[in-house]
Amino acid sequence: MATFSVSHPHLLEAKHPTLRVFVTRDQIDDLGSGTVAFAQQLLDDLDLATSARTCVVTPFRSQYFSGFPDDPNWQDAWPIAWQVDIGLTTAPRIPRYDDAEIETSATDDSFRRSQHYLRASAFRCVVIGDFRRKPQLERAEAQLRKLDWKALAGASTVEAPVLRRGTWMGRGPQLQVDLGVFPASFYEAGATYAKKHVEALRAAGACVNVEDIEDWVD
Repeated sequence: MATFSVSHPHLLEAKHPTLRVFVTRDQIDDLGSGTVAFAQQLLDDLDLATSARTCVVTPFRSQYFSGFPDDPNWQDAWPIAWQVDIGLTTAPRIPRYDDAEIETSATDDSFRRSQHYLRASAFRCVVIGDFRRKPQLERAEAQLRKLDWKALAGASTVEAPVLRRGTWMGRGPQLQVDLGVFPASFYEAGATYAKKHVEALRAAGACVNVEDIEDWVD
């Protein structure tokens, strides 16, 4: 049984080998703080020849992982996902995957019902765009850095967006825009500020939904 889906393994620039992946719901959504055993199962299902030392889990919401990005139900339009940073014994070679997401049977024995994401009153918002080539990403990154994010936010008080680079399924560059933490009311009201960043990425040539990159890996 597939418990979760895992995608976009990317080695971070860190003192010790560290792999970042994204995890999304499949049959269950019981993910807490994570365990080394959970992280190891992710590595095994990704066919990465290395061992997990540590596991750090960060929940967020992103329209990128939605099968219904225009759904009026904000929890469907902006579903939960988890960033999982895995400390490794050695840095593996990341292959080119033939799927946009990989099913995993990993389970998190650390999970407690009190940790369920539905109990949270605020959620980090991350906008993601995939590119075919690095120059496209670099142009998009430059355009986003020029955006007047305070004007885009209107009357809302927001943090400066944090731009990070990643890799989508071992095939091409990815840009992740961390917009900060927002209450549920932000998403219920339509998450307009976040959608403006999604549109900026799309205008720059990015694929802004994981289901759409299925056409790129075929």
